[in-house]
Amino acid sequence: MKEPLFSVIVPIYNPGEMHLTRCVESILDQTFSDCEIVLVDDGSTDESGAVCDRYALQYEGKVSVIHQPNGGVLAARCSGIRKAAGRYIVFCDSDDRLKNNTLEVLREAFERTDADCVVYGFEWIDTARGICRPGGSRVQSEELMTDRKEILLRLFANAGFTSMSMKSFRRSLVSGEDFDISEYLAAQRGEDLIFSMELLKRCDKVLFIPLILYEYYNNENSITHQTGNLADLAAQEKRVRETVELQLPKDDTERLMRYYISLYLQRLKAIADADLPYKTKAALYDECRRSNICSYFKDRTGESIQLKLLMEKKYFLLYVLIKAVPLYKKVRNKVRK
Repeated sequence: MKEPLFSVIVPIYNPGEMHLTRCVESILDQTFSDCEIVLVDDGSTDESGAVCDRYALQYEGKVSVIHQPNGGVLAARCSGIRKAAGRYIVFCDSDDRLKNNTLEVLREAFERTDADCVVYGFEWIDTARGICRPGGSRVQSEELMTDRKEILLRLFANAGFTSMSMKSFRRSLVSGEDFDISEYLAAQRGEDLIFSMELLKRCDKVLFIPLILYEYYNNENSITHQTGNLADLAAQEKRVRETVELQLPKDDTERLMRYYISLYLQRLKAIADADLPYKTKAALYDECRRSNICSYFKDRTGESIQLKLLMEKKYFLLYVLIKAVPLYKKVRNKVRK
């Protein structure tokens, strides 16, 4: 049987039937149909597994399903890659959607430029609040990059570029035994950064396009809203440092450090936003402060009041500050109106 041009891999963990159906239908409705769909049921405890089986039965030869114990989104994606037969890989999270022309646009981009990877924009949608806006990582014009150092620096310049759901790439780049990220498979946060670094280190050509091809739906139950753990952050730090030492010259480390500080601040905010008692949050902040990672920031507390409060063990003030910022912005925007 002829191999498809695209393999669309959908990692699935308890998205609910409505979200999963919306996701799969968006792939089936593509204007370019030369693709297969690989559904990876990562130990779902809701009806998702049965929904996957129904699609695989209804679209035999087009849709396949993998059922596996819960191992995290990175493990699910890797399982999907091993099953995939397409020339190019596309990821779509199970509570999101592809635009109906996504694969058609990507096919044209790959054929025209012979790129190894295409990075595209996304739309952020909150149906509960009626909000729909472009994501922050969209470029203003098309750009083909061929310098690996510059490609990696582009990744570190904007956290939005780390998302694997906004990239399509050659399957051959990640199907060999040298693509080994097995020690990070259980990560709950930061898995996109690790995957992106390993992928982009192997790319000779990366095409950035300004088109929005992906719809990201704000879902509080999504894995992107989970707090993760310090092991995940340590995994990111380890792989980032390895990448810096091997790929980037010394004078570029400052730019990367600023990016990594932003990741750490995201971790502090995730703790503040978590549905946990304050005593538990304080303990997590203390764990952050005592981690090896924090030692890199001890001389840079002037760049962030959050880091300063953390290093001074003023955890309650840190918590209040983080929670107050969104409220301040909301009030400020209302006043401006």
